[in-house]
Amino acid sequence: MDLQFTNTQKLEIKKALKRGIYQELHDRDFLTDVQLNELLGRNM
Repeated sequence: MDLQFTNTQKLEIKKALKRGIYQELHDRDFLTDVQLNELLGRNM
């Protein structure tokens, strides 16, 4: 399957994946609340 995404879609997918990874790390206690908020703030 050959998926075609616009540059905007690629960027939004990348941001969503990062947010999910950061949230999972926080849920597993690898990141503090402060670290999570800092990373999410950078990812906007």
